[in-house]
This record gives sequence, C-alpha cells and structure tokens, in this order.
Amino acid sequence: MSKQDFLLEVGVEEMPARYVSELISQLEQNTQKWFEKYRISFEQVTTFSTPRRLAVLVSGVADRQADLHEEVKGPPARIAKTPEGEWSKAAEGFARKNGVSVDQLELRELKGESYLFANVHQPGGETFDILSSAFHEALQAFQPPKTMRWDQYRFVRPVRWLVALLGASSVPISWSGVTAGNLTRGHRFLGEEVMISEPALYEDVLRGQYVIVNAEARKQAIVQQIRYLEEENNWTIPIHEGLLEEVTNLVEYPTALSGTFDEAFLQVPDPVLTITMREHQRYFPVQDLEGKLLPFFITIRNGDHQHLALVAKGNEKVLSARLADARFFYEEDLKTDLSAFQAKLEQIVFFEGLGTMADRVRRIQCIAGQMGRLLQLDEKMLQDLDRAASLCKFDLATQMVGELPELEGFMGSVYAQAAGESQEVAYVIDDHHKPRFAGDEMPDTLLGTILSVADKMDTLCATFGIGVQPTGSQDPYGLRRRATGLIQLFLSEHLRGVEMVDVIQIVEQTLRLHNLVKLSPEQFSDELYPFLILRFRNILQDADLRYDVVEAIAESGFSRPALAVERAHVLQAKLEREEFKLEVEGFTRVANLAAKADDTHVQPDLLVETSEKQLAKSLELANEAYRSAYESENALGMYDAIAGLTPEIHHFFDHVMVMVEDEEIRKNRLALLREITNTTRTFAAFEQIVFPS
Repeated sequence: MSKQDFLLEVGVEEMPARYVSELISQLEQNTQKWFEKYRISFEQVTTFSTPRRLAVLVSGVADRQADLHEEVKGPPARIAKTPEGEWSKAAEGFARKNGVSVDQLELRELKGESYLFANVHQPGGETFDILSSAFHEALQAFQPPKTMRWDQYRFVRPVRWLVALLGASSVPISWSGVTAGNLTRGHRFLGEEVMISEPALYEDVLRGQYVIVNAEARKQAIVQQIRYLEEENNWTIPIHEGLLEEVTNLVEYPTALSGTFDEAFLQVPDPVLTITMREHQRYFPVQDLEGKLLPFFITIRNGDHQHLALVAKGNEKVLSARLADARFFYEEDLKTDLSAFQAKLEQIVFFEGLGTMADRVRRIQCIAGQMGRLLQLDEKMLQDLDRAASLCKFDLATQMVGELPELEGFMGSVYAQAAGESQEVAYVIDDHHKPRFAGDEMPDTLLGTILSVADKMDTLCATFGIGVQPTGSQDPYGLRRRATGLIQLFLSEHLRGVEMVDVIQIVEQTLRLHNLVKLSPEQFSDELYPFLILRFRNILQDADLRYDVVEAIAESGFSRPALAVERAHVLQAKLEREEFKLEVEGFTRVANLAAKADDTHVQPDLLVETSEKQLAKSLELANEAYRSAYESENALGMYDAIAGLTPEIHHFFDHVMVMVEDEEIRKNRLALLREITNTTRTFAAFEQIVFPS
C-alpha cells in the first residue's frame, strides 16, 4: 500500500491572537480523530498557524482505507424467527442494514440467551474519495471561543481560501462556502497568491512569500532578534512569556525594532510604564544591566527590514500619547485624599444582592479582624491589619486602575505610602492580592495572607450563599481560581495549624449578620464543601500522588490543608511496606461494621471479653497520641498512633463476635468500632486504598 502526504490549510481574515493556539490545537485533534474514524492510517500530524491561516500536514497517509471486518450483534433469536421457523422481519431488516443475506446470519449464545450475529466485511475505499466527501466533518468540529457571521456561515473570522492536497492532487473539500484547491496566499503586503505543488513544499513556499508558518520557528526568530538588540545595545530585555506568545500569533513575518520615549516619563512608577507598553502596545520594555527601566522599547513588526526608522517613529508617537495619559492619571490620583476614594466605593456595586464595594470592604475588615484574633496577633499587628483591610480596595476608584486594572493593588500601595500610611500597611494592600492566578507567588507577609484569605473567602462564600456558583465550564466570576488560591494560602507556613472550617464559619456568620445568605446552614455546607474538596483533590493530583491515595485523603477532610498533604505523602510512603496491607484491611473491616452502629458511646461495663477490653484501652492511648501528633502537625506521628491499633484490631476479630444476639453487647461493640473509625477516618478513608490482586 503506497503512502502520500496530505495538506489542509484554512485561510481566514486576521484572527485575534488569543484564539490561534487553541484553534490549531483543535484542528490537530479533529484531524487525528477523523483519520482514525475512517480507518485511514497515517504516520504523523504537523501543525502550522499564523493570524491568517491554520494548517495541518499529515505524513504517510495510506492511499486506501483499511477494510472493515466487524461482528455485529443483532436481535435475540426469539424475535428473529417466526413461530413457523422462518426469518422474521426484524432479522431481514438486520441483515439488510449490515449488507448481508439472511443465510449469512448466525445464532450464538450470549449470557444465557441466543442472539443473531452478522459478520460484516466492508472493503476500504480510496483515501482521495473519502477526503473529498467527508473531511469537512473535521472542519465542522471546530469550536471557536467566539464566532463571526458572514453570509450564512460562522467561524472565528470569515474563511477566504482553502488548500487541500493529497500528494500532488488537489482534493475538492468544501466548507464555509469555499472549495479547496492548491492556491494559497502569502504575506498580506509582501507576498502574493502562490501554488503549492505538493504538501512537503508548503513551509518553504510560504517562507518565500514572507510567511513563517511554523509558530515555534516564528517565536524563536523573535527571541533571537530581541537577544541581538539586547547584545548590540548592552540592554536587558525581559521576555514575558504571555506577550511573546501573543506577538507570535500577531505576525506572519516578524522583525524586531527598537524605539524610545521621553525620559521624563520615568518619574511615573515602573509598573505603570511596563504594563502600558506590554498590555496596550504589545511592546517589550528595556532595562539596563542592573534591571533599571530605560526609555526604550522593543516592538515586533509584521514585515521586513525596510523603513524601520519610519515604523519606529510611528510607534514612538503612539506610545508617547499612552504614557502621557498614564502620567496624567497618576498625578491626578495623587491630588485626591484616600478618604475620597473610599467614599466612591459606596457607588460601585460589587455584586447584585451583595451590596457595594464599600460594603464588601467592611465585611473583609470584620473577617480579617476575627482571623487576627484567632491567630492571637499582638495589638500593633491587629491595628495594621485593620487599617490595611479598610484601604484594601480604595484604588478601584482611582483613574489609574480604571484605565489599567492590572495595576490594582500595586497602585493602592503606592498611593497609600504617598498619603503617609506606614510602609507595613501600604505593602499589605498590594500583598493581599496574591495569588492572582495558578502558580503565582504567595503573599510575603502574615497580614497579607490573612487579608487575602478574608478577601477570597468573602467572595466565595457570599456568591455561594446567594446560590451563584460555576456551572460546567462556565465560571465568569473566577470562583474556581479563588477557591484554589484559598487552599494554596492555607498550605502556606503562615496558616499552618489554622482550621479552614473555623475561618469559613467566621465568614458565614459575618454574611448572615448582614442577611446575605439565602441558603440554610446545611444547604450552604452541602454546596460549598464539595466545591472546595474538588479543588483540593486537584492540588493533590498535581503532587504526583497515586489516585487512590488522593481519594482516601480527599474523603477524610482537609480542614488543615498543609497537614492533609503531609498525610497523603505518609500514605504514599506506606504503600511500600508489607504491614500496610494488614493495617488497611483492619481499618476497613472496622469501618464496614461501624457503619451499622447507632452511636459511639462505649459503656466500659459492657466490655466482657479480654480482647475488646484491651482494644478499648489501646484506643484510649492511641487517641491521646493521635491528638498530640495532630496539634504538633506531625502526620507520621498521627499514622503511627492509629497503626499501633492494628494488632489489637485483628486479635479482636479473631476472638470476639460482634453481631451477637445480646442487643446491648452488640451495640456496645459496634460503638467501639465506630469510635475507632471516627479516629482513623480523620487520617484517611482507608477503604479507598487499592492493592494489586
């Protein structure tokens, strides 16, 4: 069977850069699934993408579809035959559907009943024909984040051309009102329409038309050009990965150039300048070798090296206007008293049904204060925490944050210090916004950690309290991100030993005090805790823990997340011990019987057998050791305390019958087992642990 390469290119009007990577990933997956569905073998799928095109090159495509040999199960024999022993209509329909005659049908026994079976053989078709008639299915499987409509079609942007080649032959695939051929388009201004004679030449042909279709090659070209300018001018140019990815998807033929701006703008705080350059203009800021910001920038042109001085001038003019606006906002904000900004928060709605931003600040202030007292902070720290909490959101009312929301927190810190607030308070205003996203750094300070928890916990509990929570893939208020951030905060050293449930209760009580919770306490817990447990389970999975260990810990609770993670690592380590299986079997057997207990009140005078008396005594000692290890955050000590019960548990089951006829003794023994389970289950749900058979 001979093999050829297949090329498919979708040419569109310029796509938003943020959609390109996702869409080319979809095209790669859709293509692979399509070839597998139609039983056409291939060797490899290579992707290409620019703002104007999405393409796949499928190497080593078989020229014919594989033959289909399939055994198809049909209706049971009792309805496949008439009372006279003839084939029924159902049997004839089954045979017709599968392309066989009724004489070719077979009766076979399956799970005690006889069924009809058909052996279907379908010869494979020509790959060219199948591509022509069916590959549009892979294109229809696109799921763009947003679509545009033109004529009667929809896609991320209007489709203007298609290229489809199998070997040297054009494949007439039709989609979105366009039929594929072998003509592609080069760079919008530097290239022209050009023919692709065979798939393997695709990349080289377009490079000759000023299009680098390989996204990774384009990215590396940008990095190399930036490094060249860096070395040539003795600069340091930090490369922000998000910006690099975006710029790569903004251009087809990148050329890096430098520009400058007025040094007077350097009087504005550096982050204002860098975010203005990066977020608004897609420029790379420039620093000296010591990391000090310089009045230069790097931009990436979508074109060649001609007229770079003119291009630089145009970019400088645009940036100058942007920086002038930023400086104006900064200077105007400095003229305004902090109390005026706080007053403006009364007019900013936080969330429908949850009051204004000023209401939210007061709740955060209350929650943070109670957390501070829970952690036994001294009076000075409590005062700093209260002041930082009262100012934690005032910068939302500033002109600068209104223009550049990314500066929230940082500008609050800058303006607070300029207004005479202490350095500690000013720092916490910015520090409490961490972590802003997955993988972000944690707050540096204890006060920043407390305030961050109060902030995130208020949003999470308040929205859940009024019945608002993520559904499916939709999470418009970032509640999953906030919940993950919350758990990460409790994993930090600042909050070791703090019970998350205590903080949740503080927040819930605060919200109920303001009549902001519509759910009953039971409903509130039933909605919130599973949501948090799912986020915690994800964190455990990211720690390379075995799936059953993750389930065992997640089901046992995580009120102290840092200790819960350590419990998971202890379990993972114990998997290698031979004794571990005996310990798990003992705990699981106890739990199974304990489920039948009505209560946990053990009456010592009803313990009649030596084995149960010894088990009760051992449990008392184990509980004492377990509590001590828990308070000292010693996960290994906690496990060792309960593992010490194992010999007594097995001895108990060997010598004592639990389900005796005497009701009082039976209930007492079940209560003893329930008490053991109540302890062991706070470490792990051991029944989740799986051992190889």
